Amino acid sequence: MPERRFSVGLSCSAPSSTSCGIVASAVALLYIYGMATRLHVDVAVGALDKIRGIFDLSETELGELFAVSRQAISHWRVHGIPPHRAADVDRVEELAQYLAREFMPERLPQIVRTRGLNADDSLAGHSFLEVLRTQGVMAIYRHLEELFAYTGG
Repeated sequence: MPERRFSVGLSCSAPSSTSCGIVASAVALLYIYGMATRLHVDVAVGALDKIRGIFDLSETELGELFAVSRQAISHWRVHGIPPHRAADVDRVEELAQYLAREFMPERLPQIVRTRGLNADDSLAGHSFLEVLRTQGVMAIYRHLEELFAYTGG
């Protein structure tokens, strides 16, 4: 029986074509899983890089933003963001991109680090980064909504 070769370098000389088909399917699934995993890691690294770049954060500050260590961020870069943290990263990335569109990007690092002047405002005297770390993105969106609400009073 002729030997069948697969694109990943495996061959099959099983007597039945069904056996070779099963091997081919398994190889294809492993290949697809590997590609999906690599894509997941690439997307995760892209999101972390965008957040870090827009806010001009060190790797340690990026870890603090998500309440993890710098080493955990490095682990995420290699193995992907844990599923239970992926939504957090997505929301912060979305906020970072929104702020980059609405404000001068070169001023964002200063904006996100500046503490609110008034303890009575929605930031309660904290910076955007501190509020993100402790209360999440919705607190920042509420603050921005409050800032830009033009209601007479």
